[in-house]
Amino acid sequence: MTELTLASEGLYPPKKGPDPSLRRLASGILIQAFRDIITSRKESKECIAWREDALEWFSLNDDYPGSFVWVCHVLNANPWKIREWLNEYRLANPMRRREMGKKLVGFQIPH
Repeated sequence: MTELTLASEGLYPPKKGPDPSLRRLASGILIQAFRDIITSRKESKECIAWREDALEWFSLNDDYPGSFVWVCHVLNANPWKIREWLNEYRLANPMRRREMGKKLVGFQIPH
């Protein structure tokens, strides 16, 4: 009897990369997390909770679907560079934050 072995190419075969719909999903998750941090000017309990949740999401190193590391992997983005940008944003004065936020408004990830 001949033994049959199946080899998996993984979730994203190296020659193909992630499906465009998966990239759109990951992009949407990342953009919403940025919005939760940057655009919440109100200090309502809900806005504060969203901002804190987003900040925690950016800081975790989990790699489950929907996590920051997973999103970066799907988008072929460097998580440390994004965290560095976010840290710079959080330490910036209000005028610099506005400048950084304006650049983020046009933020696009090729699909």
